Amino acid sequence: MGGTSSDWFQLFVTSKSVELDRSTDLGNSPFEREVDARIRCPLGLKNHVLGLNLLSQAKILGSTLDGTDFVCSEGLIGVRRGYRMPRSLLSHLVYVTSL
Repeated sequence: MGGTSSDWFQLFVTSKSVELDRSTDLGNSPFEREVDARIRCPLGLKNHVLGLNLLSQAKILGSTLDGTDFVCSEGLIGVRRGYRMPRSLLSHLVYVTSL
């Protein structure tokens, strides 16, 4: 048991974290879009919990991109409860160039 396997791979994101745009919807549910003050970081720090659930497509500030294909968000989504932990959003960027 143990060791490495050629059938499984793990992604390590080495780019800098990106910042979510304010137009990204976060909230408790689609019917309760206000983020509960008990969940959000009371200090409003960027690298702490932003909200409970992602309710829309994640929109990333272009100024925080560094040209890599995979990025993680600076802020965390979720709640700390038992084994559950807030997590960063992982995104694969697709760059479209005009023809």
